Amino acid sequence: YDLVLITARPTFTKKVTLQALKDHFPDIFSSVYLTNAFSKSGRKKLKSEVCLEVGAKLIVDDAFHNAEDCAEKGIPVVLFRRPWNQNITKADLKGKPIYPAKNWQEVDKLVSKVLK
Repeated sequence: YDLVLITARPTFTKKVTLQALKDHFPDIFSSVYLTNAFSKSGRKKLKSEVCLEVGAKLIVDDAFHNAEDCAEKGIPVVLFRRPWNQNITKADLKGKPIYPAKNWQEVDKLVSKVLK
C-alpha cells in the first residue's frame, strides 16, 4: 500500500513533525498532511477532505469524530481503540464502514479485509 500520513497537528509543527517521522519512521509515508485542526489560526481541514483529495481508500484513526466524518464521505475507517473512544458501542457503529481494532495486528487484518 501507499501510506499517507494525515495528522491533526498544526501547520507550524510541520518541520518538527517531518523530522520526527524521518527519525522514527523513515521511508514509510509517501506524503504527510497536517490538517491544522487544533490551531487558533490558519486554514483548517477535515481529515475526510484530505482523504478525498488524495484518493484514500481507507483511513486508520483513533478519533471517533474523524471516523464518523470519513465514513459519511464513503471512506472506510479502521478505528484504533484507545481510552478516549472506549465508550463507542456497536450501536454507534451500526451501518457505518467503521471497523474497531484493539492492536496493530487487528489493524493489519482489517485493512487487508476491507481493501480486498
